Amino acid sequence: KSMSVFELFMDPIVYIRFITQFSPILFSFLAIIDSAYNMTLKGILYVFGATLTMSIGKLLSASFPFRVPGVEDGMKESDFATSKLKSDKYGFNNPKYHPSCNLISKPDHAGWGTFYSSPDMYSLFYSFTLIYIITSMIKNNDFNIFILSILLFFFLLSSYFRTNVFYCVQFRDILIGMVIGSFIGFLWFMFISI
Repeated sequence: KSMSVFELFMDPIVYIRFITQFSPILFSFLAIIDSAYNMTLKGILYVFGATLTMSIGKLLSASFPFRVPGVEDGMKESDFATSKLKSDKYGFNNPKYHPSCNLISKPDHAGWGTFYSSPDMYSLFYSFTLIYIITSMIKNNDFNIFILSILLFFFLLSSYFRTNVFYCVQFRDILIGMVIGSFIGFLWFMFISI
């Protein structure tokens, strides 16, 4: 069934998915704006740490044997471009790549999010952010449940979309992202504190 442009914009689920997909960019942008407004380096240091975490995740992704759903675990990048994958199992036209899985890489590029699935990039980002903020709150004895709730909500929502709607990753990829992101978030906070 085709959908008109008007129907597309009237669907609240479309808005929720859109905001969820771009939430890491929005949170990073807000951190930089907060830094500029308060004339501190806190937000800029956080964004630098998040960027470093994502770079580490990209480097680590090729060392895991896990591939995005629809691609056989352990398949080599050289085999990816010539592979003929069936789409029936996952319910969308091209299981090699769903545009929502990676907003940076091109569909024909075998990279993190289009070919490699571990660690999940959103799980990595949110785990880094949550641990970084929680550690800061513990150190300063100043808890903001509202901020933590928003981050946790977007983390759970993005995990649901990425595993059950877009089929970008599997649950194991989210767990791996959580472990790595939490570890780097804690180390980054300790480094910044020193």
